[in-house]
Amino acid sequence: MKQAPITLEEFSSSVLAVPPLARHRDLSVNEAANRKLIKHIEAGGIRTLLYGGNANLYHMPLREYGPMLEMLADAAGPDTRVIPAVGPDFGKMSDQALLLRNSGYQTAMVLPMSTPCKRWSNQIRFCASNTRWFDQCRTMTHF
Repeated sequence: MKQAPITLEEFSSSVLAVPPLARHRDLSVNEAANRKLIKHIEAGGIRTLLYGGNANLYHMPLREYGPMLEMLADAAGPDTRVIPAVGPDFGKMSDQALLLRNSGYQTAMVLPMSTPCKRWSNQIRFCASNTRWFDQCRTMTHF
């Protein structure tokens, strides 16, 4: 997995693949199928993988998140950027920040969440505040 800091040039010139996360019939993560899918995407020249809604990370238990990060990082080639999603709720996002802190991942996507707000401006302020907090936690050495 590519671990260099992400640049605006890299991000704006790339096509993002949004693959599903393959699972077995018992719903455990299917590592072999995920590796095969990543290699297929890379063979097509795509070098940015975004794991979020299509991978159904909204409902992923935290106990699976760390192993998933390790598997995706190991499966991706050295020139492939992997962007995992976090959240959508603040509690899950704060726990995921601890797992991402020393993982080599350079960025993450915050999953959108509808909050019971009457005004969109309140929701935007809430999301912006939590995103800044998440980025600070992700880069801190002590929490």
